[in-house]
Amino acid sequence: MDQDIWQKKLGDVKGFYESVDLFVLFDLLGAVDPKFYIYHQPTAHLFKKLSDIEDKLQAKRLISFKSTKYFITRDIGQEIQDDHVPFHAYNVPILHLIPLPFPQCWHKECDNYNTLDKTTIQDLTKIFNVFLTSYLTHNNN
Repeated sequence: MDQDIWQKKLGDVKGFYESVDLFVLFDLLGAVDPKFYIYHQPTAHLFKKLSDIEDKLQAKRLISFKSTKYFITRDIGQEIQDDHVPFHAYNVPILHLIPLPFPQCWHKECDNYNTLDKTTIQDLTKIFNVFLTSYLTHNNN
């Protein structure tokens, strides 16, 4: 939709975007062994927090043991154009959580329920729950 349609639907678009202190985009989640990287440097500290939470939960054996991490604290120097673009245009901080490489079955006939990995989903749910609870507790204005 173009901005005029959004403005009619939302009223003051600029005011709407100014009210958002963080846009977290959960994208292409559920496949086995996703790897997430830093895509937006201004939110790298939040990404690092996800990595730290993963380490703590793994140390306490609250998530599965993996030889590689989900959250790799490396800025890969590329931005993926996605649903966050309108938020980015209004300078809303973006935490884009999309795996690279994309899941093998993305937008293919095999992209269905059978490609979902229960262990990955459970692990990520625990990590995101701790992260969001911490964020909402410590960043509540």
